[in-house]
Amino acid sequence: MAIEPIQRQALRPEGIRSRPVKMDRVFADPEAVLDEIRSMAPFSTIGSQFAGPEVNEVPNWFMASLTESPVFHDPVWIPAACEAFGAKIVRPLRCALNLNPPAPGSPPHLDMSSFRGFAAPEAPIWLLGVMGRSHLFLDWLVPIASGIAWFWRGNGGELEYWADGANRPPSAETSPLWNVGVMSDNEVMWHRVGAIGPAERRAEFGSGVPRGATLHLAAEGWEMRYDGRQLTTYRADEVRISIVWKGLVFRDEDHLASFENHDYDLRIDQVVSIFAEDLADRGLPAPCPSDPLNNPEWKALLERTYRSPFDQAD
Repeated sequence: MAIEPIQRQALRPEGIRSRPVKMDRVFADPEAVLDEIRSMAPFSTIGSQFAGPEVNEVPNWFMASLTESPVFHDPVWIPAACEAFGAKIVRPLRCALNLNPPAPGSPPHLDMSSFRGFAAPEAPIWLLGVMGRSHLFLDWLVPIASGIAWFWRGNGGELEYWADGANRPPSAETSPLWNVGVMSDNEVMWHRVGAIGPAERRAEFGSGVPRGATLHLAAEGWEMRYDGRQLTTYRADEVRISIVWKGLVFRDEDHLASFENHDYDLRIDQVVSIFAEDLADRGLPAPCPSDPLNNPEWKALLERTYRSPFDQAD
């Protein structure tokens, strides 16, 4: 089927695509940042914040917001974002803290995408993921810079990233990673975190930890607790600390104005039509479901067609 002519004004013209920029010294007083992090304990699992209530076991990963912290306003972020994206205007969005005890590595992935007029929580996460992987919606993809800084000298935990595309060799930032960082485009650039810690410690919670587990500051490092009991302890150097900063980036005032012009926002019927035309071009069924956000056959078709380039072929 043919797509009806639709208005579009690219949020990500070629001039706003990025290249990773390394940050050699992120914080002027790293010990003050670590003191603030310690003062925020205990921490809850990422699963307790984002997974559905039916999920009982979640990754061994703890998280908190730093958007109200001075860390969010650290002067290193904006110049690095400008350099990475060739941008003149940066609007900080949010900042998060990750604490990762020993755990298996993650698969290569993209951060959750936001599109012009089409983002979570109104749009389901599964559909945003498919849209990002498909590369059919780059004109509407909101340009977001992602800065990552680390405090980590342990085993593994490298950041591996494919700045030149999934079909080219990756780069990696490897331990020791102490008060250094990278500014990049993680909604477009595939990336992953390597396995953290020695194999025997990773195996302790290889299938996950209880959703309600919490990470507490302890005399020698950290202590994981659940339901009033201690599950395990970690030395300070066994928990990988990373800080993730996000900000909108714009090439100039005209580019910013295009973002604020909602005449070009995506609608669900446009999303369906764009997918349908591409599916037809691939020689696949191209249905237009009446309820595309809740149709399991449509969801399965999209997820099967627009998979990660790192997935093994069936």
